[in-house]
Formats: sequence, structure tokens, C-alpha cells
Amino acid sequence: MNQNNGERNGALAIIGCCIAIFWPGALTFGFPGVMASLWQEMFHVGSGATGATIFFMLSAVGIFMFLAGRWQERYGIRRMIILGILLTTIGCILAAFANSIAMVYAWAFINGAASCFVYIPALTLVQQWYPQRKGLVSGTVSMVFGLAAAIMSPVFGLMLNAFGYRNMSLVLAVLALTAGLLGAYFALERDDETIKRKNEIRDALNLTSPEFRHTCEVHPGFRAVSW
Repeated sequence: MNQNNGERNGALAIIGCCIAIFWPGALTFGFPGVMASLWQEMFHVGSGATGATIFFMLSAVGIFMFLAGRWQERYGIRRMIILGILLTTIGCILAAFANSIAMVYAWAFINGAASCFVYIPALTLVQQWYPQRKGLVSGTVSMVFGLAAAIMSPVFGLMLNAFGYRNMSLVLAVLALTAGLLGAYFALERDDETIKRKNEIRDALNLTSPEFRHTCEVHPGFRAVSW
């Protein structure tokens, strides 16, 4: 991989991860709040029942956050992102045809799991590309994950008025699937050899002064070879 292609693919990976995480973020943090009053009316339940959707969503996050981290090492980052996008889509379709609050709980659980399968691999991937800027790139992905709800919450209300609940949920399923697969397409992993070389450079730059001086004293040729 030459330097120009590496920089381009790294930038595309960040963009792809941000695109992929947008709809899971909007549905996780924005959708339940906007739909709560409608669900109460549809299913004749109180605010406590609709508030329980957060419990099921967070339960899924607690369970699958750990599993997503392990499975991405076994099955690959892009596959995990695609799995998360497919689960997000399935959840939207389930929510569209919900006829009881229990089905909303099922949507919340599926959506919570889906967000893990996109969010954790996305963070891993951008840090993989930019090991010396982990805070910046992971912060960018996290910002999109949370900011998506702020952007889409008022839009959800407009969509509800324009399309109705079921059609809106189906439109969201299509949008989540399209954007997610597009993002996964750009979410390219680095090859292991490139990662290894870049991590070795990072570790060398992180040597403390005493360690470096000691190495140079013990191996006089190290300074010349290293630089």
C-alpha cells in the first residue's frame, strides 16, 4: 500500500464509519423519545411502559458490547458492521408492524444489540488506521453517534406527520440499510503488516528520554541505525 492510497483509504474508513453509525445513533438516542407519546396512544399504556424501552435497549448494550469486541477479532470488522446494519433494518421493520408494547421492547433490544455491532468495530477501525490520533478519530465517530439523534429527532416528527408511523418506520429501514452498507463498503481494514510497521514507529516515538539514552549507551550504533 503506497502512502497516498493509505491516506485516502484511511480517510474513507473514517467517513464510512461515520455514515454507518449515523442511523443506529439516531434510532438509539432519538427515536424512542419522539415515539413515546405515540406508543402510549397506540398500545394504551402509560409513560412507565414506554420508558421501559430504554431498559431493554441498555440490557442489549450491556450484553453485546463485550461480544462485539470479541467477535470482530474472529469474523472481521466489516462483517460485524454489516451484521449491525442488518439488525438495525430488521428492528425498524419490526417496529413498523408492532401491535403491542412487547414488540416495541423487542425492537429496543435488537436496536441496542445492533448499535454495539456497528459502534465498537467502527471505533476499532478508525483507531487502527490512526494509532497516533486515537482520541481524535474515535471522538469523531462518537460525536456522529450522539449528534445523529440531535439532528434527526425533529426530522422524525416531520416524517411521522408526512408518512404515518408504519411508512415512516419502513422508510427508516431503507435509509439505515442503504447508508449502513455504503459506510461498510468504505470501512476498509488495514493489512496486518502495515499496522505492525506503524505501531512500531509509534512505540519508537513514545520512548522516554532515559530509555532512549540507555539504549544508545548500551548499543552505540542504535542511534545511527534508528535515524
